[in-house]
Amino acid sequence: MARAPALAALSPDAQRVLEARFLLRDARGHVVETMDALFRRVAAAVAQAERPYRVRNGGSPAVDDWADRFYHALAGLRFLPSPPTLSYAGTSLNQLLPCFVLPMGDTIESIFDTLKQTAIVQESSGNPGVDFSRLRQRGSRVEGSGGEASGSVSFMEVYSTASEVIHQGNRRAGVVQGILRIDHPDVRELASAAGDSHRLTHLRVAVGLTNHFIRAIERDDDFALLDPRTRETVDLWPARDLWEMVLRAIRDHGTPRLFFLDRINAANPTPQLGPLEALSPDLAMSLLPFEGGSLGCLNLASFVRRTNGVATIEHAALREHVRLAIRFLDDVFDVTSYALPEIEQMCRGNRKLGLGVMGFADLLVELGMPYDSDAALRTGEEVMRLIRDEARAASAELARERGPFPNFRGSSLDRAGGEPVRNATLTAIAAMDALALIAGCSPGIEPLTPLGDDALATPMAELAGVPLADPVPPAVRRTAASCGFAADELLEEIAARGSVQGVGEMPDDVRRLLVTAQDVAPAWHVRAQATFQRYCDNGVAKIIRLPRTATGRDVDAVVHLAYALGCNGAVIYRSRRG
Repeated sequence: MARAPALAALSPDAQRVLEARFLLRDARGHVVETMDALFRRVAAAVAQAERPYRVRNGGSPAVDDWADRFYHALAGLRFLPSPPTLSYAGTSLNQLLPCFVLPMGDTIESIFDTLKQTAIVQESSGNPGVDFSRLRQRGSRVEGSGGEASGSVSFMEVYSTASEVIHQGNRRAGVVQGILRIDHPDVRELASAAGDSHRLTHLRVAVGLTNHFIRAIERDDDFALLDPRTRETVDLWPARDLWEMVLRAIRDHGTPRLFFLDRINAANPTPQLGPLEALSPDLAMSLLPFEGGSLGCLNLASFVRRTNGVATIEHAALREHVRLAIRFLDDVFDVTSYALPEIEQMCRGNRKLGLGVMGFADLLVELGMPYDSDAALRTGEEVMRLIRDEARAASAELARERGPFPNFRGSSLDRAGGEPVRNATLTAIAAMDALALIAGCSPGIEPLTPLGDDALATPMAELAGVPLADPVPPAVRRTAASCGFAADELLEEIAARGSVQGVGEMPDDVRRLLVTAQDVAPAWHVRAQATFQRYCDNGVAKIIRLPRTATGRDVDAVVHLAYALGCNGAVIYRSRRG
């Protein structure tokens, strides 16, 4: 395959992130690994999965050859796997998967068994999603004791407290995605709890919306809240009133996140194993109980070629790296250590991948396309369709070499009559901001975003206090320098404003090109998310940004647009900037 430069240069901030999160340390906490050694360690460890297949298939390349190919993709910062893979491949911890879903039943034993499993997963560097929707509602009768149930939100608080004290590999606090269905009676309490900074501080909260609820809003009907055990109606509320409670919480606090339950289940590749009820903490992966996903990102900004001053996408190189990334991410399932035997069984049974992208905004700047333009959407569609098609071809090739995923028979993919594939899912766009910082590009498919932006789940928060010196997006800094206005004062003003609009003396075409997340209208955020969703087996982690003046009606319009355009969900933040 085409080789990238042996080792890409890092910015000072990228080096800080690398040292804080990924480089190995000795017993005294001193860094004892270089970036080059990190990438060689990861490449060599993951390539060990090739050994048994080489023996079985005879003529496949040697393990060392695959390690070399993996190394060049990593070192060139063209493909990076999830943070646990970078941190722990080839180490004693060796738990390489970033996200999981854990089941919970409506008994004290099940609730605290799942809490124990959550702690084990978090301690081993994973982030679980947990569905609390089976827990009986607050105030319902507890058989035997005659007492009243404290409700699902009270147990969310327990999980939040536990997450606060668990640190993943001694590097950062754990994360849990707490899920509640919209028809659970406790959803009203959950909406109220969103504004309480002391209740669910270390728990991300998402509400699963059903098609029935959305129709009830549109018709202004009453909506039934259901006993989670019997599915009988315990209360009727005007759907619009319930929705207004959720909208106020989102407008004021940026939570809960929303996802469309029926939509993700319509795309469930293994319905014979049960429904999808919960998602990973970034909402990118829809997973079954005890299931985990292997995730990674292609750096789109690294696949741009300039010929006589004209920028184009290197399609051939992108195709090669998609195929290599699919092989790498599939290999991860064979070399990782599993925190629980149930997780190993589900992961090996379905082998779900989530290959995504980062650097989309940087790619657009290189191509001279504003983020909020039809040309940008066409480019996003072209790129993601290519990634999906090549990923499918690569997974089919792996299935011919190694066999399809064990649960393929009876799956929707099997019933569709298509060629067997190695992986139940292939594509997802996860929010892995730390990887984007290392690669020197914009995260995921987000617009250009200053690192101090208050409306985003910024790398600052994810990196648990790592001090970052340069808040200006790399694409803005590069373009400013090429246009001759890279004065420090100008860049500081861009960072302070979160926008290039109204900043200094700047040509209109450059100002139009360098639109930031703050400048992009909400509908364009949604359209970008929907464009990539069309070619993703899983979800798209994308923040839909609203201005500070946004109302509940604005939030409502965004959610309905996301639903209408086929998105899997919506994560909405209202800016605090003036």
